[in-house]
Amino acid sequence: MRTADEMKKMVSNNPSSNQKGIDSSKLHVTFLSGSPTKAALGKLATLNSQSDQFRVRGREIYLHCPDGYGRS
Repeated sequence: MRTADEMKKMVSNNPSSNQKGIDSSKLHVTFLSGSPTKAALGKLATLNSQSDQFRVRGREIYLHCPDGYGRS
């Protein structure tokens, strides 16, 4: 769960929202119950996608899926 203040901060901290050429309708956030371990981050780093991008910040994973979330 996130508080209203945490949600506002999450929206304003989206690392992709200020990039040129980003369609904001293709931005998503995955909520984690806690910060990921280094091992989990290492596994995420091995995922290779030509178009999707993700960034982990604290307990959130920010996603940019230009081809659609369902094709991610």
